[in-house]
Amino acid sequence: MMTKFAQVGRKIGIFAVIAMGLGAASGVGLQKLFFRKVSAVVSVEIAQIKPAQGADISSCELRPIDSAAEIITQMESADFAQLIASRTGVPSLASSLPALRFGGDGDLRVRERTRESLFQIRAKADTPQAALAAVRAAADLLIEDHDQKLQEARQILRDAEDRAQADYQETARLYNQVNERLSESINSTNPGDLAKTSMLEMLRRDLAVNMTKSKRAYEDARVEFRRSELKPTRLLTVPQVEFSLLGSPLRMAGVGALVGLLVTVIYATVIGASVRDETTEV
Repeated sequence: MMTKFAQVGRKIGIFAVIAMGLGAASGVGLQKLFFRKVSAVVSVEIAQIKPAQGADISSCELRPIDSAAEIITQMESADFAQLIASRTGVPSLASSLPALRFGGDGDLRVRERTRESLFQIRAKADTPQAALAAVRAAADLLIEDHDQKLQEARQILRDAEDRAQADYQETARLYNQVNERLSESINSTNPGDLAKTSMLEMLRRDLAVNMTKSKRAYEDARVEFRRSELKPTRLLTVPQVEFSLLGSPLRMAGVGALVGLLVTVIYATVIGASVRDETTEV
């Protein structure tokens, strides 16, 4: 009986070695086939333009920073991937990063987070260094693009203030000229000519109203420029490599070996039960 148990133990041991070896080899093979690429990720807050409360945005020719759909389309495009490949010096990224709809492998993914201004950028590559370089380059390119747009937006606000100031100064100059002539006309008018005097006074009031409107427009433009908030795109997290359980050949080998060990335990349980049944019958 001891000889039989020894034979069963030896058989289980051999089975364990084979199962764990095959499991480890299978794990490495699966990793190479399906999980060979490494991911890197970074989170960013997108640039925002905040006009003064109650301001008429269209009057200042303002336009918002790109919408979520525009940002995702831009960053997952083939042109953007080419820029990343050029900046990182990894030519293969030009074909692997674009989304499937742009003819790539979809290795660069941009997703909106909890708030519309928060985005997560994830890039996959063959090595951790390439993945990290790709995601860092993607974030840098986005920041540079939005910085340029913020500069344009600030210039639009400055131009609006300058135009309002020029209009106000020209209106003030005309007001002083016309008002002076109206005063001379009123003073030279026959006191008995009430109709003419009334008309001249009405013109003076209308002119004063236009002057007030011009001054208010100028003051509103100044307030708009000083109260507007332009927040640049910025990194919320440091670009970092994601080390997943399935992303390392060594880890996958360990997982495969563990699966082989579990199969061995099941096999040993079945064989052990069979031997006990035979022993009981004897």
